[in-house]
Amino acid sequence: MTPEIEPQTTDRVVKAPGVVEWGEPRSAAAVAANSRGWMGQLSGWIDRLPIHPALFYSLATLIVMLVSHAVRWLDGSLSPGRLDIARVVEAPIVVYFMALIHYLNVAARRALAIFRSALDVDDVEHRRLEQQLTTLPQTLSIAAALLGVGLAIASVRAGPLGWGLLPDSPLATRVYVFASAVIIIVTASVFVFHTLRQLSVVSRIHRMATRLSLFDRAPLYAFSALTLRTAMGLSLILYYYLFIAYVLHVFGREPISAVDASLIVVAVVVAAAAFCLPLLSMHGRLVEEKRRLVTDADRRYVAMVERFNEQIDRADLEQLEPLSKAISSLGIHREAVARLSTWPWRPDTFRTILTTVALPVVMLLVSSKLKRLLGL
Repeated sequence: MTPEIEPQTTDRVVKAPGVVEWGEPRSAAAVAANSRGWMGQLSGWIDRLPIHPALFYSLATLIVMLVSHAVRWLDGSLSPGRLDIARVVEAPIVVYFMALIHYLNVAARRALAIFRSALDVDDVEHRRLEQQLTTLPQTLSIAAALLGVGLAIASVRAGPLGWGLLPDSPLATRVYVFASAVIIIVTASVFVFHTLRQLSVVSRIHRMATRLSLFDRAPLYAFSALTLRTAMGLSLILYYYLFIAYVLHVFGREPISAVDASLIVVAVVVAAAAFCLPLLSMHGRLVEEKRRLVTDADRRYVAMVERFNEQIDRADLEQLEPLSKAISSLGIHREAVARLSTWPWRPDTFRTILTTVALPVVMLLVSSKLKRLLGL
């Protein structure tokens, strides 16, 4: 009997370390697994489109920009054909979190594939872990959406000028502003829920590892690529918003509301926790593994030195040269073990983090220069 062949759809894969792309076939079961929550269903639908997902999100940003202007052109709050810089820079935020979740799910699948060599799992268990790693159950998706709706309404009411609402704004503009606020904060809420679940699954997968080796670095670094991208993805949109809203003041000079300030604090905490917390348990396991290796290397070195001394005491000089070479080799081995890092990320990861942290300072300097050039 000819086995059935699962239909294939398109997903992104890493073709080289650190490079994430779309293009490798993914089974229909994997697509279904990724479509449990409504955000997963949306990502699955985008995957099945005949265009590159990155192109889809770019087109979506352009459409948001056009719709935002069209509403204001039609209701008279903006002169027909005139562009509003605030609406232009706002458009990417509307689709950003949807694209980020999509991107991080691809990075998560790649990380799990690399880490699989450290796990004792079959194909069925691997697919189950992949599903848990890349999906948010429908119940949690709905809860995140409801929370996002409430926060969006609160944010607009607390700081209407920051959302582009004036006391005399026409009804169409008001409806559009509330709709865009709901989309932004709902998808941001889903992102936070999805991230917390995803990173808790990463911690559990780390605890499941049965074949860890400090000399096989690829699996050890696998999930740091995901946690780093998560932290940077959230940090970048946060910096972007702060830069355009409170440095360039493109949305006006209204003070930040208590609601928005609280959301920013939550974003900062999630970004910091996203990188550090899932990797701490792995660090602990690697510390234990290094302690074992160091103990073993010391035991072998001491035993060889004792044999060397015994040969000297017996005046048996024939074995001194090979024993001396063995001691030298064991010394090199001990030094190599002592230098092994127990942190589950690449050496250049901290440079990347520092670059991200320094980004606001750079943005501030750039904005100051722009203001001087523009005479503001």
